[in-house]
Amino acid sequence: MSSVSFPVVPNGVVLLGEVVCWKVPTGTVIRHADMVAALQGAGLDASAARVLCKRHAFVRACRELSADRIVRRLHEDNGLVTFQFTAEVLDAGQFRYDFEATVSMDKATGAVTGSDPALAQRVETELNACEEDRTVTDITRVVNVLFRRHADLFPIREQGGAYFVPQAHAAFIGQVEQFLAALGGRLARFPIPDGTPQGNTSVSTAVADGLTDILAEYEASIAVIDCNTRDSTLDRAFQLVQAAAAKVHFYRQYLGSHAARLEDHVAWLGKMLRDRKEEAEAQKRVEGALADVMAS
Repeated sequence: MSSVSFPVVPNGVVLLGEVVCWKVPTGTVIRHADMVAALQGAGLDASAARVLCKRHAFVRACRELSADRIVRRLHEDNGLVTFQFTAEVLDAGQFRYDFEATVSMDKATGAVTGSDPALAQRVETELNACEEDRTVTDITRVVNVLFRRHADLFPIREQGGAYFVPQAHAAFIGQVEQFLAALGGRLARFPIPDGTPQGNTSVSTAVADGLTDILAEYEASIAVIDCNTRDSTLDRAFQLVQAAAAKVHFYRQYLGSHAARLEDHVAWLGKMLRDRKEEAEAQKRVEGALADVMAS
């Protein structure tokens, strides 16, 4: 594994972190094994490059054959997924739609069958390729998974695409840079020094906005907890609130005047979650008592 790079800064300059964005050339297609090797070469978790399950590979394969035709999922159950292929033909100034075939895949075995054997064979060939090939979208998904597991991306624009990453994750940024370079991509890194009013304010706002969005997502998930919520879901909700509290504490140095508001929000989420749990348990007891009365 080659050494991980760090921004070179003048003596005495302290960095808040870096603004990063990445790009992989359009049309890039790599093998799954090459993605795994690139992750391992950068010292990153190779499990981020998950194996594409047969169902997802089949859907992708069918879409690869959608030129001049409409491909729609027709039926799906636990064992089989079926797509219908309909040809789109321009005839005398009007589009005509002609049924071509249905193609199905067994989810367990990956076996492909269809009413048109030739088309089914083409789908199977595409399926084999899709199980191994990874696109630009797949690479971006892996980068996002890596950051979600090991760091944080705070958007600096509503449309995304450019993110502030705190300085504590500088080594990890270097690993991601190495990973992308191995695949022909590039990670642009813009170090942000501490001490400039505009920079410090922008960083504080980006981190606070990012944490606010995270807390809003947790709040929405807590709001739907009821007596039918599984215990494992409740446990996960408590873990998320604890993780949120740790995250707000960890990034407190960036938050400035936003810190107290976010800490209060986390505390309120904890109380909200405890209240929802108590309400759900009370509702279960009432329903249990009613069931006993009805049975007697």
